[in-house]
Amino acid sequence: MPTINATKLPEVILQAALRDTYKKPDWCDYTMTELISPPMVRRLWREHGGEVQQDVADMAALFIGKGVHLLLEQRGSTETSLQEERLSVTLTVGGEKFVVAGAFDSFLGEADAIACYSGRLTDYKTCKAFKLMLGVQPSPDWTAQLNGLALMAKGMGLDITTLEAVAFVKDWSEDKAKYKRGYPKRSIVAIPIPRWTDEATSLYLTDRIRYHRLVDSHPTAETAPICTGGSFVGNKWD
Repeated sequence: MPTINATKLPEVILQAALRDTYKKPDWCDYTMTELISPPMVRRLWREHGGEVQQDVADMAALFIGKGVHLLLEQRGSTETSLQEERLSVTLTVGGEKFVVAGAFDSFLGEADAIACYSGRLTDYKTCKAFKLMLGVQPSPDWTAQLNGLALMAKGMGLDITTLEAVAFVKDWSEDKAKYKRGYPKRSIVAIPIPRWTDEATSLYLTDRIRYHRLVDSHPTAETAPICTGGSFVGNKWD
């Protein structure tokens, strides 16, 4: 996706945006982020993403998210914690093997040393207050993502006992927090995430792979089935 600087912001801002060079690993078929997204969206971005320009003046969310993660990463790993670990899991669908890749932000062990391999998995999120406006409830996409990462972490010998998303609310307002019903009371909110069984998580991931393969199997995006549901966890198909 080409990045432009139509409003002539300082060059250092454009260069910083261009340094965001994350690329999907060549060795995986899907990332966790791809898998929980609507299959048609993924296909359209893959086929037409290079045709879409983005203006650096519209990329404040990228800078905020990267800044939060960079600050928290500086703590580094310790004897009882791990930071920013890359993970993967291999699943079989229709007799074929598929590799799903992901990364967690933080793992905190419950004992005195990481050798205990048991503890809490945390993911840091930057979002708008509206994301939490129905009360401090985990959104379906966060729940699916963290449970997928927990399954991957098991493959490296970690026993994830609890899941947590920590939301940094980008547009938080102290005034709205005082009078608006359901508005987050603090600008940083820790949200417990329900823990699925490994079997339920594997079933979810394999179902998502099937959905994506169904869309990808059609010669053009125009002939692929249309998803009529907005849920990250369970899409509806025509």
